[in-house]
Amino acid sequence: MKTKQMRIGVLGFAAVMSAGVLSSCAAGGVEFEQALVAQAEALDGGMSLPSAGTPFETWDEMVILCPYASTQDLEPKFAQVIKDDHDLMDESSQWFIFAREDRTEALRLSRSNVDFCAGQLSAESLPGNQAFAVAQNSGQWVFTPVN
Repeated sequence: MKTKQMRIGVLGFAAVMSAGVLSSCAAGGVEFEQALVAQAEALDGGMSLPSAGTPFETWDEMVILCPYASTQDLEPKFAQVIKDDHDLMDESSQWFIFAREDRTEALRLSRSNVDFCAGQLSAESLPGNQAFAVAQNSGQWVFTPVN
């Protein structure tokens, strides 16, 4: 009987911990999305990415991974963040991997309101001050890197 209670306790703890991890990731994504939309609405044309909701206040470089992207060609510091390529099979999500010095952290963002993957975006690293052209299309903000 004690084994059964212990197993339930461990499973309950794991479920609570998983929910906490997922909600903290989701909260960062929401804050980042809100900052992107607010900045896009205030500007006419192009912009750099805001730091609100990102893992670092400033970053040196980043990678944006779109659905079905491959991690094989990524620099190891970026590739190590994505533990399972199946995470990249979700067409409704895009991944941002931010790097600062030797640290990298990822943020998953829905594509429903803000989309960096509408065009042909390669999985190459982008500088921290990368400029993006912004356009609104059917209520969705579409971001495209500017060379």
